Amino acid sequence: MKHVRSVSAILALGSMSLASARLDAQAGPPAAVAASATLQRVHVDTAGDGSVWVLAPGYKARFARDMVEFFPSFGRHADRLFPVSFRVRSIQRGARALAFDAHALPHFEGDHVRFDRGVVQEVWDLRPDEVEQSFVLSDLSGDGDLVVRLDVTSELTATDAHDGVRFAHARFGHVQYGDVLAFDGAGQQATAPSRLCAGGIELRVPAAFANAARGPLTLDPVVRSIGVDSGSTQTLSADVAFEPTTGNWLVAYAREFATTDSDIITRRFNSAGDFLEEVAVAIGSRESRNPAVGANGPGRQFLIAWDEDTGIANRVILGRTRDAANTAQGSTFTVLDTPGIGMDDLAPQVGGSIATDVTGANYAVLCLSDNSNGQHASYVRVSTSGVATRLGTASAIGLEAADVRISKARANGETWIGAYLAFSGSVRHAYAVQLAVSGTPIRSQPIDTTADCRLGGVAGRGSNYFVVYAHTVGAGNSDVFGAVVRATATAFNSDPPVNLTALEPGAVSAVHQASPTLAFDGCRYTYAYQEAAGAAGSFDLFAAVVSVPGMIFSDGHRPLHAATTARETNPAMVSTGEMGRAIARSFVVFERLTSGELDVAGVLFDGHASGGGVTTLATGCGGLQLAALSEPILGGTALLRATALQPSSQVFLIGLPVAPIRLCQSTCALGVLPILLTAVGTELALPIPCGATLVGAAVAVQNVLLGAAGGCQPPATPLPLVTSPTLVLTVR
Repeated sequence: MKHVRSVSAILALGSMSLASARLDAQAGPPAAVAASATLQRVHVDTAGDGSVWVLAPGYKARFARDMVEFFPSFGRHADRLFPVSFRVRSIQRGARALAFDAHALPHFEGDHVRFDRGVVQEVWDLRPDEVEQSFVLSDLSGDGDLVVRLDVTSELTATDAHDGVRFAHARFGHVQYGDVLAFDGAGQQATAPSRLCAGGIELRVPAAFANAARGPLTLDPVVRSIGVDSGSTQTLSADVAFEPTTGNWLVAYAREFATTDSDIITRRFNSAGDFLEEVAVAIGSRESRNPAVGANGPGRQFLIAWDEDTGIANRVILGRTRDAANTAQGSTFTVLDTPGIGMDDLAPQVGGSIATDVTGANYAVLCLSDNSNGQHASYVRVSTSGVATRLGTASAIGLEAADVRISKARANGETWIGAYLAFSGSVRHAYAVQLAVSGTPIRSQPIDTTADCRLGGVAGRGSNYFVVYAHTVGAGNSDVFGAVVRATATAFNSDPPVNLTALEPGAVSAVHQASPTLAFDGCRYTYAYQEAAGAAGSFDLFAAVVSVPGMIFSDGHRPLHAATTARETNPAMVSTGEMGRAIARSFVVFERLTSGELDVAGVLFDGHASGGGVTTLATGCGGLQLAALSEPILGGTALLRATALQPSSQVFLIGLPVAPIRLCQSTCALGVLPILLTAVGTELALPIPCGATLVGAAVAVQNVLLGAAGGCQPPATPLPLVTSPTLVLTVR
């Protein structure tokens, strides 16, 4: 049964990244069913008192007439239950309280539990590892902000976080109540944070957006923690790609079945991070390892590549294509098999494409290969039909390569950029390589030959790229370094490397940072890395956002998860912006070791600055409203919509914000001065350049209807007019 949500938030269970679904049994005869201690689905039971109990892989919950109790699954090491209880305290529109039935009984319907509270419907969607709370409001009349307050009780420690509210246990994990995204029936959007208030949580929707809402108002999470795969089975070596046509993410990882047998699994998520399904890519008795994944936009397709033991003393690179819109997969094919016994091909990396030129229906695969002189980097082109062509050796002649990376995308007229490590004695130095789209010309360039390096990531578009890596600065200590790489048809060079850790706000140079990964969001670069924390061998994950080449940070040392005792390592990431879609959204996957169990986890990350956004000045009169449909994000487009009263007579005023200037005896006021631009109509798309210095800059926008009654009249103003509220857009 479908329903329209009006206020919702995600509770991400356990330690931020529980599995969205468990692994299905591997292929075999249907006659025998193996017993499993792991739940596979959501179970629901109705008690005699009318309450509804839910048991799921990641939680328990009790839905009663007086409250909802949520019991996170903190695992066998938790000595008792740690419930978080929710009760609706109030729903208000400005000073007007909306009446609702606080003691309604719950009703289980399909995959959700519903409370009919009169003008308010409270709905809880049930998923294997999370629940989603929604309020459906049939009455939005009134003036002022729409505010929903919940009473929350728990012995877990409550704190405001960058992505919502967290209720944390020092040892076992946390429950996250995520931030939300407001949108109406017409598709207008605005962000709405969830924040702690006295005794609970407050969700607030600005009055300007509520006034302009068309149809039911919906609030959904913006950032959530995503579980990829957790449990007793070891899962590792994750990679992720984004396909722009469908807007879907694909995570590929290895799953150990036995000591010498591992399989390749993929899990697909939609653009919001909702789990869609799980598909096995490589099943058999061989050891399949090191999966990588890339996307081809024009082909609406993914390519998964991995290395596999052939059973005759060498490893080969295999590949398989996957439709981005469904579960259809192509047949397994050989990407690279270097001739000779003991000649291994290892650790592939896949570069995707959004190109529509004659070579657009291809991927690039960079991997390590053995030859008689040691190990080098091989470059292979793979078509969307599964035809592989080796184009040459990517690493410099005479150097033994140790690791490879490749950019996730290329567009028309661009090349892929790779990076690799090369040995100089026992020390590894960092190099970049320009990879020709067709033919064999390949140019290599040293990045850092001053210290021992560990490779991280390479990303970018056009002629400018960025490489990040770990650079040793002392015994047992490395910092994150980065270098700008410039690639044209006639030149390939790099700027001197920069110590990013030394520049990053909040980062500590004396602490060991390692395994950085990188994504280009279409304007800025987001990199994530593991940082030593607590006990020896323990790591936490952090992220930073930087504009290059000026190395201007808009965010730094932002934790990707709540503090835990888990050891979290080897992140990989991709951004929608690099594939030509929305600015600032990335998906980070990583390995997590907890109590001896290794699993794969992930999180969606918004790379815009934490400050800024949209604020409202009270300058309106005559019922003319103005709403922001998107955030003012650097490199993005701010979309605004005014009430369509007489569109041909309505004008947008764009300029600097000013304290409201009363225009007449009415409430009509001017909030934009000086007026730098004007535009006729009721919808405005305001592009925001990529200049890093614009972060924190503010612009004011107001809509005015000329020749209308109900506002200012001559002689106070030359023409009759009404004005909208003024929106102040502060770039994030």
